[in-house]
Amino acid sequence: MEFLRILYTVAFVSVMAFAAMADPVRIDSFERMDALAEEVVIAKEVKAVPAFAFAECVNLRSVVFEQGSRCRSIGECAFYRCCSLKEIELPPSLSEIGKYAFAWCESMEKVHLVNVDKIGALAFAYCSSLKDVEFSERLKSVGNNAFSCCTSLEEALIPSSVSLLESYAFSGCTSLRRAVLPGNPSLLGELIFSGCTSLEEIVEPSAVPPKFDCESFLFDPDETGCYAKCRLFVPARAVPTYRKTRGWHLFSDISPYSKKPY
Repeated sequence: MEFLRILYTVAFVSVMAFAAMADPVRIDSFERMDALAEEVVIAKEVKAVPAFAFAECVNLRSVVFEQGSRCRSIGECAFYRCCSLKEIELPPSLSEIGKYAFAWCESMEKVHLVNVDKIGALAFAYCSSLKDVEFSERLKSVGNNAFSCCTSLEEALIPSSVSLLESYAFSGCTSLRRAVLPGNPSLLGELIFSGCTSLEEIVEPSAVPPKFDCESFLFDPDETGCYAKCRLFVPARAVPTYRKTRGWHLFSDISPYSKKPY
């Protein structure tokens, strides 16, 4: 029995060592998929990652796009519930991320959105380890609940290129401490920061206070304490206007910012 136990242990270690040395799986066609792969390289010829391509591939840890990638879009639920996915290098060619694309990727810690101009609804929702998001200066729209319940995210610097910031975009980000809004008078979604109870500072660079969809607010109506402890920074000349504008007037402290918000 002791001999069999030793033999089993040696065999198990050998298998694990072989798995550790295995080369990443190269994908040039989504008709042939290895659902157990831990590391994948997406060929440069691939122009789109289709919907549900890697959904619930729980072993997937790393995704790399080949240099010179032509991939333009990542489809709906493409990496949905890839709970082991910690690292993904998005290519400069990528412009659109579909809804639920990375939802519940609970191990993902950072993402650089390079040239992405559209982020779909719930695209990164419930990515509880996500700490660092670098947005593209080409970004135009952020879908509803796109980053909901990213409970490790501490800062959100939304570029001025964004003209559509939809409802609940950062709701439930309980570690979020600082946020910079796009700084244009475009309509903002409702309750963008509901449940963001740690927010200490919001910067709104627009001299004209943006209106909220459905005549809503930044926080839930019962989150009056958030307006009391979170400071709102706006252009100096616009402070009096914000203090008397519906929704914005709820902040106890509305002050001019002394330096560029980014």
